[in-house]
Amino acid sequence: MRVYAAARLIFLTATIATGLAANAPAFAVPAAAAAASTANSAEPGAKVVSGSQITDPMFGISVRAIGLQRRVELRQWQVDAGAPGGFAQVWSAEHIRTPPADAAHANPTQFPIDGQRWWSSDPRLEGKPVAAEVLTAIALAADAGNGWTLLKPDSSQLPPNLAATFQSDGDGLSTSQDPAHPQVGDVRVRWSMLTDATAPAGLRLTDGRWQMPEAALPLSPASASPPPETSPRPDAGGTGWMQGWFGGRLGLVWPIGLALLGVLAAVIVGLGWRRRR
Repeated sequence: MRVYAAARLIFLTATIATGLAANAPAFAVPAAAAAASTANSAEPGAKVVSGSQITDPMFGISVRAIGLQRRVELRQWQVDAGAPGGFAQVWSAEHIRTPPADAAHANPTQFPIDGQRWWSSDPRLEGKPVAAEVLTAIALAADAGNGWTLLKPDSSQLPPNLAATFQSDGDGLSTSQDPAHPQVGDVRVRWSMLTDATAPAGLRLTDGRWQMPEAALPLSPASASPPPETSPRPDAGGTGWMQGWFGGRLGLVWPIGLALLGVLAAVIVGLGWRRRR
């Protein structure tokens, strides 16, 4: 009878342990995966902000923002059939070609100052840095949705050499002696900024940096080349392999241990029965 009882104990213990081991991943793994997914995803509507100032080095204009843009326009002639003489003066950020035979309406051959865009060296989302492709996506969205805000410069803060040439003109600066009556060849400069921006959807925190998912990488001249591959995030102290091994198998360890204890108990019972014989 005691042999039968020991055998039955072994069978019941093994059955329970097997059932627990089979069901452990069902509740352990999804919970861990959900927690990891939440921890590596940005909150909806979270803002990318700048941790540093951006400066236009030529004009000395500085602002705390994630993006600063200098737009340069040149006063030029443009063919206009409805204007007197068939030409009209316009501000344009692009060079306008005019008929080469018409010297009276020839435009300057080049811009004296280039337009330019600067980005924060320390953009942050929820306190963590963001990758360059995130800024590219933000720029594309800002350009498409007119998300840039005009920044009116203080002409009194200009370097002396530029203060002698530029003066206030609306929301910017120009070289016009009379801003109300600009002449061909005059230059107008305006600045705009991105103080912050809503983070693009789907950002993932990888290696301590917010990055775009591969499927959502923006396709633009600024990001035409494929982004560098990222390596798995290293764990402090070099224990990542241990955490990974036990993290995936912890649900199996204790049921197996319970089964071994059952076998040990059965052996002890069997030995006790043999001694009594």
